[in-house]
Amino acid sequence: MSNNKGFSLIEIMISLVVLLVIFIGLMQGALVSIDSNMRDNLREEAISIANSQMLTARDMSFAALDSFTTTVNINKNFRNMPPFPFTVTPAVSILDANNKEVTITVSWTWKGQVYSHSVASIVRNPAA
Repeated sequence: MSNNKGFSLIEIMISLVVLLVIFIGLMQGALVSIDSNMRDNLREEAISIANSQMLTARDMSFAALDSFTTTVNINKNFRNMPPFPFTVTPAVSILDANNKEVTITVSWTWKGQVYSHSVASIVRNPAA
């Protein structure tokens, strides 16, 4: 008579391999979710930076807009990471004597890929 009340070593090993495969799949899903969440946070911060820079440009006098072309780097803190760099590039195009187009481009690099967000507005000379 044999005692068949327990699990064999092979059954335990197969169940551990199945659990390992399931765990690896769950971890990959969690990593994709974290990466997507971070990309969304970075994009939202870039939108906020672009909007604040556009408000700065719109508060400037019409004549002073021509000097609003200096690229700046802005560092923002996220979670427990070191400061994250964003590059802000403003551009001013003269449409005619009374209108200028201001474009603010915010760019950043995440995991080797460059992302950017642009916002544009037309500023009219109030003296015209």
